[in-house]
Amino acid sequence: MRRISIRVLIALLVAMPILVASLALVGLAWASGRRIAESLGQEVMAAVARTVADEVCDFLGEAMLVSDRYARRLEAGVLGDPPGESWERTLLDDLVTSPSTAAICYGSTNGDAIMLLRGPHGLEVGRCDGAAGGRTLEFAFDPVTAKPVGPPLRDYHYDPRERPWWRAAATSAGPIWTPIYVWYADSNAESTTGTGYTRVIVDRHEDLPPAD
Repeated sequence: MRRISIRVLIALLVAMPILVASLALVGLAWASGRRIAESLGQEVMAAVARTVADEVCDFLGEAMLVSDRYARRLEAGVLGDPPGESWERTLLDDLVTSPSTAAICYGSTNGDAIMLLRGPHGLEVGRCDGAAGGRTLEFAFDPVTAKPVGPPLRDYHYDPRERPWWRAAATSAGPIWTPIYVWYADSNAESTTGTGYTRVIVDRHEDLPPAD
């Protein structure tokens, strides 16, 4: 067998610790980098989750604030029951200042209802007459004058007491979110997925109907 050259042996003795140290440093760097990457990833995901949670809270909180306003107005007698055309300016002010809210609807125990919603072509107001068997007329609504525009867009039957939001409020001890549902502004419109915040409003003398 050939003996190892002294030069090779010295080179190995000098290089081996350097190689081992280098490999150790690479290993430490990889492990540290992985931990740092995982930590950064967790922080990013946590920040995203917090942002989404805040946006959802803001989105849902808007509808809750709108509902609270109508409860206070009805309890104070600022808005009359059953609802009428005098409601429309108030509905407009609340809807245009609540961009995440698609519609505001109020139903009375005698079957009257009024609603303002964002339709496919702009704002639309609906007036439901309980004394006329729930006949409901919907009109385009001018956001400047707060008045209906032109002939009725739709003429149909509507009874707020038969609606899911009414039943949800009537069976709840307090304000409640309805199940998520799909609705259509008209027969030609695309579907809209949403949920409603509904409640029964009670004054000192009688039970008033839910406001959605």
